[in-house]
Parts: sequence; structure tokens; C-alpha cells
Amino acid sequence: MAPYRFVYRLIVDWVMGIDIPCRVTLGRGVVLYHSVGIVINEAVKMGDGCIIRHGVTIGNKLGDDGESDPPTIGNRVEFGAGAIVIGDILIGDEAIIGAGSVVTRDVAPGAVVVGNPAREVARHAPRVR
Repeated sequence: MAPYRFVYRLIVDWVMGIDIPCRVTLGRGVVLYHSVGIVINEAVKMGDGCIIRHGVTIGNKLGDDGESDPPTIGNRVEFGAGAIVIGDILIGDEAIIGAGSVVTRDVAPGAVVVGNPAREVARHAPRVR
């Protein structure tokens, strides 16, 4: 098993710059587009069908009282390139996080958020499944 772990770390972590520990809970059908520079905290729980683009960071934050839990991500959430989502927050189903946004507060289901700090600029109806 050790040789496979080394090859995995060599290619995924060192070459592609992706840090997604084995303990991350990812739902079915999560897609990494242009998967370079993605960092996801090992305690993140992510729902089905999420889309993650390059340069996305999803993790906890360090405060005066220690570390927070990382975000909980709903189903079919889209992350734009370079988005940062940190802290013990909830990202609702089908939310869209705009490129370069910094999210430190809960995001409602179907909300579109952009900016630093991220703010809601639109809300869309749930997709028909």
C-alpha cells in the first residue's frame, strides 16, 4: 500500500497541488474542473453533484478560542475559481459561489453569492430533477 500512497501524493499533492485528505466526505458525482490548487479540510462534508473549480479553498478558521469546524456543503453547489469558504457555516443546496468570493457566513439554498465578503446578489429556483 505504501508505494501507491507515495505515487498518489506525488501526482495529486505535489504535481497538481490538490490537498483533499482521505477523510473528506464527498457525495456522489462531485466534479473537479481544472483541478489545480484545490484545498479541502479533512472534516468537510460535501453533498452530491458539487462542482469545484481551480484554486478553491474550503476549510476551518483559526480564532482566539481555537479552530472552528469547517463548512458543511449541500447538494449541487458550484464553486467558482479561487473561491474561499471558511468557518463553521452551512452552504445550502444549489448555491453558487462566485469566482474569487470569500464566504464566512451561511449561504441560503439557491443563493448566488459574490465578493469579499460574499453577499447574495440573486436567488434561483431549484433545478428540476
